[in-house]
Amino acid sequence: MSGRETHRYAPGVKRELVFMDLCFVAVFLLGYLIVVYRSDILPTRFMGDENVIRELALGTRSAYGDNSYGTVAAIYKHLGLAKNQLAAGLLGYLFACAPYLIVMSRHRNAGANYGAIFALSIGVLLSAVYMGTYSKEVFVVPVVVALILCRSRRSGLVIICTLVVVYAVNFRSYWFLLLVTFVALLLLVKAIRASWAIVLTALTAVIVGSFIFSTIMNVPADHFRNSVNENRLLTGNVNTLIPRYVDTGTILDGPMNNAISYITLQLPIPLLIKLSPYYVALAIVMAALWIGFYSRMASILNIDDTKRDPQLVRSVTFVLAFSVTQAFFEPDYGSALKHLTPFLPIFLAMYLAVRKKPEDLVQRGNKEERWALDQTH
Repeated sequence: MSGRETHRYAPGVKRELVFMDLCFVAVFLLGYLIVVYRSDILPTRFMGDENVIRELALGTRSAYGDNSYGTVAAIYKHLGLAKNQLAAGLLGYLFACAPYLIVMSRHRNAGANYGAIFALSIGVLLSAVYMGTYSKEVFVVPVVVALILCRSRRSGLVIICTLVVVYAVNFRSYWFLLLVTFVALLLLVKAIRASWAIVLTALTAVIVGSFIFSTIMNVPADHFRNSVNENRLLTGNVNTLIPRYVDTGTILDGPMNNAISYITLQLPIPLLIKLSPYYVALAIVMAALWIGFYSRMASILNIDDTKRDPQLVRSVTFVLAFSVTQAFFEPDYGSALKHLTPFLPIFLAMYLAVRKKPEDLVQRGNKEERWALDQTH
């Protein structure tokens, strides 16, 4: 074959990819409407951070020592967007959707499935909700793009770690803990293949890290989550707060609460108990995302380290490290989903990049699809 090589898909695979592309267009347009009409569509509880950032950018509010909000506001002001929330929202939304296009263009060989469509649809819509306005989450996108694109094991890791440090310095200092956890888990997964062992390792990291954190900071391991929630309790904003499950007054409280939070952030049973349609839907979405993540993680990591895709391994490990960090700091389930949203393109990549054998790819159901197998000979 001369010239640039072209892909030949079996009819079944091609239909799946066309369907996925059409779904992206549909949810993208729906997300566009959410961005444009967000004040008419979304409840006021979704407007908290964006109002703070807008007021800081306009100079009508003080940051009161919170440099992260001040930095975000300064960037929007420098871009001339302080008085144009719609433009800021559309720009953020387009930026947030870019990783999905990258993933969809890079991982098409195995076709699509319902899990990929779910991750794509939920991810794009949540991007409209959480990043289609003034947002800190928009500035996570460069890290996600680096995780998706950087091929080299060493230089790619350096680029990713550098971007994490930049984000930690300017926006969220606890990302330094995320960075340490990421590097540590990346070293450990080289020697671990069983997915259950990796999950157990992450849970162990939460417990051991809690003791270390408490010792170094001289505060309970769940101190920062509790301090945020105490202020919310005073205002009555307690709908999805993560409580202190254990409160015995001993050093074990923090590690145990963080470990329970790690589990319930991925299987949000407390939300189901509320029996509210909104909270039940929120719980189902969060649980479905994490169940899909772990099921695909098993396929990605359960092979010899020399045969693993370094991009996927880094991406999976980073999300795993992020989940560990969430157990320390997330004050409520809504914030947890918001902070997870920029990473959902990685969930899509996991669904699309788990390769099938060529004979499985072209012989699914209809015999006429066997034509594609002939194209490989």
